[in-house]
Amino acid sequence: MIFKKKFLMYFLIFFFSFNNLFSLENKILLKIDNDIITTIDLYNETNYLLALNKELKNLEKKNIYEIAKNSLIKEKIKTKEILKYTENLQIDEKFLSDFIRSIYTNQNLNSYESFINYLNKFEVSIEYIKNKIIVNVIWNDLIAQKFSKNIVINIDEIKNDLKTNISENLKEYLLSEIVFNIPSNSSYETKLELIENDIMQKGFTNAILIHSISNSASNNNGNIGWINENSLNIKIKKAISNLKVGSHTKPIIIPGGFLILKINDVRIVENQDMDTDKKLNEMIQIKRNEQLNNYSNIYFNKVQKEYKIYEN
Repeated sequence: MIFKKKFLMYFLIFFFSFNNLFSLENKILLKIDNDIITTIDLYNETNYLLALNKELKNLEKKNIYEIAKNSLIKEKIKTKEILKYTENLQIDEKFLSDFIRSIYTNQNLNSYESFINYLNKFEVSIEYIKNKIIVNVIWNDLIAQKFSKNIVINIDEIKNDLKTNISENLKEYLLSEIVFNIPSNSSYETKLELIENDIMQKGFTNAILIHSISNSASNNNGNIGWINENSLNIKIKKAISNLKVGSHTKPIIIPGGFLILKINDVRIVENQDMDTDKKLNEMIQIKRNEQLNNYSNIYFNKVQKEYKIYEN
């Protein structure tokens, strides 16, 4: 990827010197094959990210710019890949509504109308949000279609774990993740040093936004929610078992890259009256999603190399 400093400086000076869209001159900054990314695209993406990621405002402007630029590049590539297989960029309306509800609930908003008003403060339209959701959902469907046959889940092992822990109280972890790989022009040591420095200086949440390539980074600030210890594979369980709340793991090797997990909270849940069938299905789904996320990262890493990204 070629991206000269003069474009970064131009955008930072021009973009952050004005308060609204009408002050911007729309210039082409990047091309991905025949698709373009303009100053207004960057403006809209930055506003979207600021609206849904409160921690982002604490970053330097050049970091915000890089996050917005990389987010747009990733979305453009995903869209181009999707269009190879379907021209129907639509999803079920109820599913879309439920997804939007989960987003505004995450923002501590209690209604669709309050969400619209909130977005208006950032000059973000609900259609912009909907398009983001649609691209990610169809991308995930594409990954599932391509790789579901490769998913391996040992159901007997899960059942044995459930039986072993049926009468015990179980530990659950509230986790956030950074998934990263190593650029061709860098090394593992250099990349890890960058991430650790950003975690220390800017916080784990901002490090997620800067470095993580996982879907959770853009969709949910890297939060993967409460995870039952029995849903974790042995490698991850071992990595977090002795960590305190607020600490993060060393990089864990996963298919397609590396994983760093942070423990945001821990709780003990009573297990005596557990619905075994329900818990079994939950654990199967968690393990399935984990593997599909790995395949998503691997596939994206592969296809992005097929596109030329350059200055206009």
